Amino acid sequence: MKEEHQVEVGHRLRNYRLHLYGSQEAFANKLQISRALLNLVERGRRPLTLKVALRLHRSDGLSLDAIYAGLIRTNKERLMLKPPEGDPQQ
Repeated sequence: MKEEHQVEVGHRLRNYRLHLYGSQEAFANKLQISRALLNLVERGRRPLTLKVALRLHRSDGLSLDAIYAGLIRTNKERLMLKPPEGDPQQ
């Protein structure tokens, strides 16, 4: 179950990144982590730490409920649920 949750969190982050930041490099810089770590988080291979989630909350206003549980309250958070059109991994 833990790995499945990590994968879901990773998918939400990836969707959000693709909508608003494009490259992993730009999003990783925003989160103050390496691109390699972001890649692992997006693929569900590493958990998203609370420290990094709080950075995203503070910078972009996403709730921790949206990041970790997919509980969406705003249009911006809604971007986490839907891959952008033309995404090859849809």
